[in-house]
Amino acid sequence: CRCGADVSVGPSALWVNQKWKWVLDAVDQWQESLNTWVRQPQPIWDRPDWKIETCCVYCQSCWKSWAQHVKPGCLYALSAACEEMAIRVGIQWVDPSKHGIHGDPFRCPPCNRFFNPISLQKHLLEHGDQQHSPQHSPQKRKRETPAPDFTVPTLHVSGCSRCKVVSNVIKGQYTATRWSHG
Repeated sequence: CRCGADVSVGPSALWVNQKWKWVLDAVDQWQESLNTWVRQPQPIWDRPDWKIETCCVYCQSCWKSWAQHVKPGCLYALSAACEEMAIRVGIQWVDPSKHGIHGDPFRCPPCNRFFNPISLQKHLLEHGDQQHSPQHSPQKRKRETPAPDFTVPTLHVSGCSRCKVVSNVIKGQYTATRWSHG
């Protein structure tokens, strides 16, 4: 999930074969026609008819605040490459009717500017990660000295097989400067 939540527990949304599939605890699938959860014979992740990539799995919170707005067929759809870059940078989806600029729902926190899907992709490609990394943020941050027994949390990102260029950009080791739970 984009927020780092464990999607093997609780409800999760999967973007599979250009449709949303809801799963619960990785073994139950929501059946709209029955209006109930149905136990599957094997974990959802092991189904041979579903090619599930990590960049297409969302916790319920991230689905509400991001995924349902950006997948193909949605009003503000992003390409897979643009979505991956946007997640990496921390772009937020803001309901355009609430901030008064219709058609520009993507907010770049470091720039505090709003973009539509086309201008967002251009913005991300022009400026890349350098301008948007925490150490280059225009905001001044107070440095705190961590406790001696503090261990810096790290995350290994292996990339995504859907787009080789973006995969090369995002893969690597990252340290967390703050935690966001969607």
